[in-house]
Amino acid sequence: KHAVAMIFVYLDAYKKKKNILLAEPDDERLQDFLGENDEEQLIKNDSVRMHLEGLSKSALIDLVMKDESILPDLNEKLADRAHLKNGDTDKLMKAIRKEIKKISFSRGLLCF
Repeated sequence: KHAVAMIFVYLDAYKKKKNILLAEPDDERLQDFLGENDEEQLIKNDSVRMHLEGLSKSALIDLVMKDESILPDLNEKLADRAHLKNGDTDKLMKAIRKEIKKISFSRGLLCF
């Protein structure tokens, strides 16, 4: 619940064009949150990054648009980024509420 509340606070601040403080990339709290302290994951990420950097722009687009089974949530995440970039925070908030409702119902949580 706290994470969701923070997302809404962020979106509201973004919508109102308030100054939003960002964590530094080397902030240990952020690294712990993202699970980036696991050295094996870092090696795997580097390997994936090198592979993707070697692909052409067309091949990357094909990977994202044609093979949803590999990247099931990517289209939704890219759409969310586009909405955020365009300032469409209402659409993001609606999508977040829909996701919360879906998760709540799937787990039998009817708390709102």
